[in-house]
Amino acid sequence: ISILAFSSKVRAAEDLYDVPKVTTVQNRLYHLHNELTLQGSYLPLDPFVKYFGVGGSYTMHFSSFTAWEILNGTYIFAVPSQLKKDVNFFGYPPSNTEKAGKPFDDQFFTMKYMVSTNLKFTPLYIKNLFFNSKIVYSMISFVGGGGVAQFERDDKKQTRMRPFINLGVVIHYMLSESALIKFDFRDQIFTAADTKNQLALTLGFAVNFGGKSAKEEREIEEEF
Repeated sequence: ISILAFSSKVRAAEDLYDVPKVTTVQNRLYHLHNELTLQGSYLPLDPFVKYFGVGGSYTMHFSSFTAWEILNGTYIFAVPSQLKKDVNFFGYPPSNTEKAGKPFDDQFFTMKYMVSTNLKFTPLYIKNLFFNSKIVYSMISFVGGGGVAQFERDDKKQTRMRPFINLGVVIHYMLSESALIKFDFRDQIFTAADTKNQLALTLGFAVNFGGKSAKEEREIEEEF
């Protein structure tokens, strides 16, 4: 009798802690299809010039994980730093390099624009709680590709093109099914020895269009 009483107590204790398991894995609420972005950039690494840029990009998404950023273009505005002003004050580079016997490359070259094409991989989909009152969905993507940038000499008499490799991370915050904000961090690694790498910090607003709605996507997922 005591053994039966003990076993019944054990079963009762097991039943007490035998609660349903809750899973946190959910299907994606939003799916990207065609992504058109308007963006502004800041490139801080050049000691002589600080670059600001405006541009845009178009991305085609093949699935929830893979996409092709077909074109990303930025027009650059160069703002001379205090260091460059100090260098010019002391007479370098000379205003007339031919008479001074200096090669043309002694002139500063500043970036005018850059274009690239990239592949995007999005393995992370995140649900965020904003101020303990609103749920915001986000995605983290890794991008890689290549492109070219045009540089112009200070006296505007010579330009040159330089290829680069593009690597970075993009964070998407979904405002709705068709609108999102993007934080883009990319390093342009130039292959030419006379050109330094440029890190681009970019803020963009994008619209998502085409494809099925979020409701239709969920209905398809539930069928399978």
